[in-house]
Amino acid sequence: DDVEAVTSETAEEKIFKMLDSISAKRLADAMKHLDELFETGDRPESDAPKVLSNMARQYRLIWQAKLLQAARVKAMRKDAVPEKVRALLPSSPNILEVAARQSWQADRFSAAAKRWCREDLVRCFTAIARTDAMLKGIEGDVDDPRMAMELLVLELAG
Repeated sequence: DDVEAVTSETAEEKIFKMLDSISAKRLADAMKHLDELFETGDRPESDAPKVLSNMARQYRLIWQAKLLQAARVKAMRKDAVPEKVRALLPSSPNILEVAARQSWQADRFSAAAKRWCREDLVRCFTAIARTDAMLKGIEGDVDDPRMAMELLVLELAG
């Protein structure tokens, strides 16, 4: 508790807490974490795309972990993944490279992948793409970037 009181979380840690809250359908917690992300930023119009980008990255990594689980891969190491499966993974972000740099992430993504079904992940990617278009002024009628992100979290966790 003392260490938490004197250290700050990285944006990635806050994003993961928000995603954990979303997947557990804890809307209030997810909104709290989103608020924390905006409170540490400078301007909503520049913070929202960063938060959205980090969310999309995390969901891509969860999707990859789900793919590895479906292929019955036991360890997130290149030598443990058949070439045929590795060929399906994108170059960036690549779950195997992330796990190689930060081994603790492998367990985190594996656990997250178990909480999400394929249909829910597709729904998340669709909502993220729609929010991206909204932030760029291409789609929707929400001009406030923070509100666009709140609507996204509401949709995903609600």
